[in-house]
Amino acid sequence: MAGILLYPLSIVPVILIYIWIKKKIISDDEHIEICRQALFNGAKALGPVLLLGALFSIIELILKFADVSRIFMIFYHNFFVLALAEELSKAYMLKRLFTKYPIGYSWLDIVVFLQIIAIGFDILESLLYSIGASVPIVIVRGLTFPHLGYGLLMGYWGGKAVRSRNRLYYIPAIVLPWLIHGMYDFCLSPEILDLYESIALFAVLIAFLDIVLVIIMVIFVLKARKKAKYTEIILEAGFIYKNT
Repeated sequence: MAGILLYPLSIVPVILIYIWIKKKIISDDEHIEICRQALFNGAKALGPVLLLGALFSIIELILKFADVSRIFMIFYHNFFVLALAEELSKAYMLKRLFTKYPIGYSWLDIVVFLQIIAIGFDILESLLYSIGASVPIVIVRGLTFPHLGYGLLMGYWGGKAVRSRNRLYYIPAIVLPWLIHGMYDFCLSPEILDLYESIALFAVLIAFLDIVLVIIMVIFVLKARKKAKYTEIILEAGFIYKNT
C-alpha cells in the first residue's frame, strides 16, 4: 500500500526530464505534438510487451518440460520474457511513431523520441510495480529510471545505423540495452538473491550505471543539437533512408 502512495512522487524525475526535453531540445510545434504522441506510444508499448512476453513464455514452458536447470530458467525469464520483450517493444513503438509522422528525422530525433517513449513506458511500468511493492523498491526505481539509459543506447546506435547505412549497428542498439536490462532484472530476482545474496551488489552497480547513462544522455543532446551530423535529416517515414 505504501508503494502505491509513493508512486506519484517516484515519477517526478522522469516527468521533469520530459518537460526539459520539450522546453530545451524540441524546437517547433510539430515536434512538440510528436513528443506527446511519443509519450503515449511509450505507455502503449505495454501491449507488444505482453504479446512478446507471451510468445517467449511458450518457449519457457517448453524448457520446463525439458527439465533444464532452475538457474537457466530464471535467466531465460529475466533476459527474454522481461528484458528483450520490453526493448523490442520500445523500438517497435518508435518505428510506428515515425511512420505516423513522416516529416523526416535526424540522429538526435531518434535519441530524443526513444527517450520520451522510454519515459512513457517507465511511468506506466512504475505504476504496475508500485502495486504491492515496498517503499525502497519504488524509491530506487524513481531515482534510477533505467529505461532512459537503455533508450540512450538504443537511440545512439540505432541513429548511427541509419546515418551510416550500416545495419550492423542495429546489433548494439538492441543487444546493449537488452543485456544491461536483463542483468539488472536477473540480479534482483528473489530466487537468485536467496541463492547468492552478494549478487545484489551487481544490481547496485547497474543502477549506478543507469544514472550515469542519463547524465550522458543530457550532455549528449545538449552538444548534439549544435552539430550538423546529429541534426541533419537522415530518415524519412517508416525507417526509410534519406537519399543525400
